[in-house]
Amino acid sequence: MKKFDQYVSHLRILSRAFDEDLTNDFIVSGIIDKYYIQFELGWKVLKNCYDMRALIRLQQVLQEKL
Repeated sequence: MKKFDQYVSHLRILSRAFDEDLTNDFIVSGIIDKYYIQFELGWKVLKNCYDMRALIRLQQVLQEKL
């Protein structure tokens, strides 16, 4: 899953935010932007997981009917 791999990679980068100078407004702004991107990517990963589970369930139901 490409999006999941991206999610994990970006999360590692975001986890380094605690090591940055939080008194610098430019740094804080970048961290906020990174968090927003990470949040959106998280929703996409979650949706992909849900869609895959739905497809697996649909396949199981179709196999039972046949």
